[in-house]
Amino acid sequence: MAEASVLTADPVVTAGDPDSRRILLVSYFYGETGATGGFRWFSMARDLVQRGWTIDVITAAPKPTPLRGVTTCEVPISTWPQRWSRGMMEPLRRLRRRAQPSRIPDPVVPDDNELMRRIEALRPWRPGSGSTFRQNVAGTIDAAADLAASVAWSRRATRVGLELTTRHRYDAIVVSSPPHFTQLVGWQLSRRTGLPYVADYRDPWTIGVHEFAGDDPPLAEFVSAGIERLTQKRCCVAVYNTATAMERAQAQPLLPDVPRVAIPNGYDTPPGDALPDPERFRILYSGWIYHYMDPRVLLRAVRDLRQSDERARRHTLLELTGVPSEYQGIPLADMVRAYGLDDCTVISDRVSREEALRAQERAAVLVAFDYPHALAIVMKFYDYLRVRGELLLIGERGTALDAAARRIGTHTVPETDEAGILAVLQRGFTRWLKREYPAANDAAGVFHRSHRSAEFHELLVRLGRVPDLQLR
Repeated sequence: MAEASVLTADPVVTAGDPDSRRILLVSYFYGETGATGGFRWFSMARDLVQRGWTIDVITAAPKPTPLRGVTTCEVPISTWPQRWSRGMMEPLRRLRRRAQPSRIPDPVVPDDNELMRRIEALRPWRPGSGSTFRQNVAGTIDAAADLAASVAWSRRATRVGLELTTRHRYDAIVVSSPPHFTQLVGWQLSRRTGLPYVADYRDPWTIGVHEFAGDDPPLAEFVSAGIERLTQKRCCVAVYNTATAMERAQAQPLLPDVPRVAIPNGYDTPPGDALPDPERFRILYSGWIYHYMDPRVLLRAVRDLRQSDERARRHTLLELTGVPSEYQGIPLADMVRAYGLDDCTVISDRVSREEALRAQERAAVLVAFDYPHALAIVMKFYDYLRVRGELLLIGERGTALDAAARRIGTHTVPETDEAGILAVLQRGFTRWLKREYPAANDAAGVFHRSHRSAEFHELLVRLGRVPDLQLR
């Protein structure tokens, strides 16, 4: 069986044209229906084709939407590392079950006082908290499985890439990650063909992310740091998603001295004319609630808003869309009930991207939680820019998210500032009552992805003229 199936689209630029420009893109996630990592290059590929580029994409995404001028080559993912990981983890799970004392199961509906005590005792994960021995063992097994799967995929992707380089003349190789181990494809292809290699990081990797030091298994940190150094020694440019991440990387003596630039993410769909729902004051959180987030700060603020204004009590609707069924072992529905919000809250499983975007258009307040580090920007921030509801961005000041928010006239609110979080909800409610929605959050289009495509176009053009590009 062939290791890669090719989906061909009609090129805009005629193959062999001396004025044509062609890049080989390696993007593990790719396409508008895939993970968030796929949106960045799916959109930029479309824009770059309009600027005269032809693009061949090596991806793990199955059958992404065809684009004219773009050819995709699907390289399947190996499944044996995950099977191996599950087999290795089963003895640990059995030992854990034996170590747990027998107890009477919790009642389906616990006593309200006991439920609130358990909720208030929760401690969201924070960087630097370290890991237990069992977590280190489990983390090492998971990291080894991820590494094996990534290396296996990278080897197959490299073979496909080498075959493509015999058919076409490329101006550059671009590798978009995470998973960051796929940068090995760019390293191998550049080493064996001499083509310039651009490393595009959507998220930070290992070196310089000191917030997470000691939280990952030592073996995983060691291997990741080694591969990060190895691949950067070969790349001609390292592209970061925020200026904060780029500056942090520039200050790391362990990283090779290569040119670095910042090309942020963005949104694709232009702002629409839709206004928030005039019948219900909708507060929307759309996305997964990770272990480092604290949903209690949002629930408390919604409770306090409803208690402060009878109109808010009647009209508020809290929407938790695409969230897990529980948080740290407590059902999310029980948490909502404990804060007295069960009569105004809708919890729904994952929905399509189209449904999520429509829900964002109806919301009067849109909520996002920042990362536990200062370097990246959550993708939903960009989605929220195209609509008109008030932004409630929960995170520390001085981060990359905070810097981006200030460019459109707002800022983040620390989760410890409960008065500040409530003030944002109150401001959103006042706007909703007055129907004050003159324009989208990013009315000037500062963060539209077309600007990012233009920046990448200029970078690639300069790279073609000067292969040993110096950007600093």
